[in-house]
Amino acid sequence: MKNFLRNISKLFYKKLKYRGMYAVHSGDRAGSFFIYIEEENKGNGYAILLMPNPMEAIYVQSSEIEQDLKYKNIKFVRRIPFEVYEVCKVNFIYYAKKAGIRA
Repeated sequence: MKNFLRNISKLFYKKLKYRGMYAVHSGDRAGSFFIYIEEENKGNGYAILLMPNPMEAIYVQSSEIEQDLKYKNIKFVRRIPFEVYEVCKVNFIYYAKKAGIRA
């Protein structure tokens, strides 16, 4: 029974919510927010847009996100409206090209 409950709890920590805005509570980016843009490489990483200043597009390994969610280093704030998400997605593409991490 204990293992069953442990496996179910892992399901809740595993994924970011689509169009989710998250607050960073610890680390060198504490106090900033990020928007989950999309999953990359079929589950190996996540594309996220850090904000507010300076805006930055980065890819984060899914294991790091799982760890941060588990230890509450990042917390879900809210699901943003679809129109706002589209603007964030365009910004992610722009900043990713600017950083040279996306063609």
